[in-house]
Amino acid sequence: MAWTAPVTWIDGSVLTSAQLNTFLRDNLLETAPAKASHNGGLGGGYFTTVGKNLIAERSINSSTLGAFTQSTSSNDWGDLATKGPGVTTITGKKALVFFGGAISHNSNDGGAAISVEVNGATEISASDDWALYWNRTLDSFTEWMRYYLFHDLTPGENTFVLKYKASGGVANFSTRKLVVLPL
Repeated sequence: MAWTAPVTWIDGSVLTSAQLNTFLRDNLLETAPAKASHNGGLGGGYFTTVGKNLIAERSINSSTLGAFTQSTSSNDWGDLATKGPGVTTITGKKALVFFGGAISHNSNDGGAAISVEVNGATEISASDDWALYWNRTLDSFTEWMRYYLFHDLTPGENTFVLKYKASGGVANFSTRKLVVLPL
């Protein structure tokens, strides 16, 4: 159902049940309170426009993998021993994604990176273009967070998953976090 622009009434007009149902009942069913269907996510839902006179309810989704350390020495984007974290959610054409974790490296010359891959209605590989890069001191964990606005998604169910890579040795990752705000 979509919002229907009400007619302009004049004095003496007789209202029919069809007009009242269309311009009053049906339009009220297109308002945010009527569309609010759940209290999911972190603190409930929110509304975003998905077309002219059309809104959709969305909810914040998150996933965290605890304070255990996993490592990679690969120079290519990939999974750690425990994949993720990942979030599956309904999106429109955009989603604001926050991601990060605690990072260290076994070499003073090394680096580590975290990126996001999207699967489902949209297929986007992890990329250096929005990656969180880290170069720091030997074996010193530092927690970092980054955000990226994915702006060319195919509306529908999309899964966001963190991917990892290293340069110059072994990169270590802990307390990995992902938060997705679908728009």
